[in-house]
Amino acid sequence: MSTPAASIEGLTSRPAAESGTTLTGTITGLQGGETIVHRWRANGTAITGADGPSFTPEIGVNVADLDTLTYNPTVDGTEIASAAGTVRFAPPVFTVQPTLGASSFTAGDIVTLTAGVAPQADLSISTLTLGGVDKSGEVSLLTWDTGGEAAGPIAYQVTAWNSGGATLSDVVVATLSAADTTAPVVTNAAVNTVPDPNELTFDVDEDGSLYYLVNQSATPLAGATIEAGGGDLSGGPFSVVNGSVTQNIDLSSLTASTTYQMHFTVKDAAGNYSTDTVVEFTTEAAAPAAWTAPSFVQAIADFDFSGGDMTFPGIDLGPGDPDLHIDLLLHWNLDLTGVAIGGVAATLHEEINTSGARLRRYRASVSAGGVVDIVVQGPSLSRVHGLVLRSVNSQVLTPAPTASGGQNDVLDCSADVAAGDAAVLVMAAEERATGIDLVGVTELYDQSIGSNDRTRLGLGIETGLAAATPLTLTATPTGPVTISDATVAMALIYRQAAP
Repeated sequence: MSTPAASIEGLTSRPAAESGTTLTGTITGLQGGETIVHRWRANGTAITGADGPSFTPEIGVNVADLDTLTYNPTVDGTEIASAAGTVRFAPPVFTVQPTLGASSFTAGDIVTLTAGVAPQADLSISTLTLGGVDKSGEVSLLTWDTGGEAAGPIAYQVTAWNSGGATLSDVVVATLSAADTTAPVVTNAAVNTVPDPNELTFDVDEDGSLYYLVNQSATPLAGATIEAGGGDLSGGPFSVVNGSVTQNIDLSSLTASTTYQMHFTVKDAAGNYSTDTVVEFTTEAAAPAAWTAPSFVQAIADFDFSGGDMTFPGIDLGPGDPDLHIDLLLHWNLDLTGVAIGGVAATLHEEINTSGARLRRYRASVSAGGVVDIVVQGPSLSRVHGLVLRSVNSQVLTPAPTASGGQNDVLDCSADVAAGDAAVLVMAAEERATGIDLVGVTELYDQSIGSNDRTRLGLGIETGLAAATPLTLTATPTGPVTISDATVAMALIYRQAAP
């Protein structure tokens, strides 16, 4: 038996809105004289069956639920063929309207279209126009690049269609504005290096993003170059608002006392850069290093007639510092040739000698600090009495005031000082002095060494002087100094070293 070449033709119905619509049609291509059972299925579900070599069924069905109608002829209970047709009983309906994603665009934007939703229908763009000119051919995968387009109104409409007919969506409208090609304008630019942090100030006529680049060239740069960064310093983006702008910028990484150019630009939302504004500025001078006023470390003393160098071990100079200086105020006898502090040769700076007393100031830079030996050098030394001072980043003003005298004389070492200075007053007295009276400073040391108080030293320091006025500094020995010209005094004015 041959397989019937069945088909479904002439399917008609009443409007889809009616429930229980009668579906009519003709089945053709059957084998004559055969007993055939016809089974109809709607969307895979059997809805009726009938016998006969030909049949014009009338099927009661809710057409809103009907999609695919399938006819399956059978011969002697065996299904031998299938014929199918898709039936649409009414034009499609949009359940979701198409969109453009926004109601306004700027030339250069990418517009993303949606087609909407119409069940059991095919969708296609019916209309996409800009200012009445068709643009549907420029759409790719429902996106439209408006770059280069002129401003104008946009209209967009979609068609949904099936075997029941075609339906047009609502018309979606929007506007396309011309691209912004006007760059921001910057005026009144300045760099202020004094505040901390430093400031860039300027006026700008629209909102945008600030970028800056610092180098040592006055040649203007493109906005994109400034945005990319580099140079000696760069930064951004920083959001700025139309009007006066103050932007903090940390210039501390730049070299002090050096001239630079500040290049900066403002980029607006459309990507336009303001013309490079170049502002020349000079960084501030480096701040002086921290200053530690002079302080008393300890005294050294030896009374030994064996002669030769004298070593004073275990002198703790305190913590190290690149600008640490050690001053040794020294009284001695006979042939002093030099001083070494922690292995560093000290330099003689000030000296006062009389027939009966003497003072010297030696200075050495001993950045390591710590515990060291002090060696006083000389072939015939028998008596050394000294005072060790430390200071950081200090200079000692020279010439320092000095004075000498005899028994019980008041020695005047008064000096002019500036605010912030520190004053050191030291006095050496020979032979049986019982004390030293220092005026103008805080006394820190007053001791003697050797039999019959052969040498007495007194030390006083005053720091943080408040006024730029003459400072009265006097020293007087107390007790019976027995040698003529047996007292000397020296004033040292310490000041923070210039940067």
